[in-house]
Amino acid sequence: MSAYYRGEGARSYDQRHQRFTERTLSETLSVLDVKALADHTEKQQRVPRLLDVACGTGVLLSILHKQIPDAELFGIDGS
Repeated sequence: MSAYYRGEGARSYDQRHQRFTERTLSETLSVLDVKALADHTEKQQRVPRLLDVACGTGVLLSILHKQIPDAELFGIDGS
């Protein structure tokens, strides 16, 4: 991960887009069945793999990591 996503650029981006991020994250999390994703490991005998396209600074991935710590999380962003 480049320093851009961890440094001042990321903090600036997150501050400018905070309202948008909050609205889109709440909608996204409302349609995700996090329990089913967490149970995936037991049922499929492997950890779930999740891809966040247009992840920005990875806020959604951070939330998912807290809720499903064993998942393999990937993010890609155009910037």
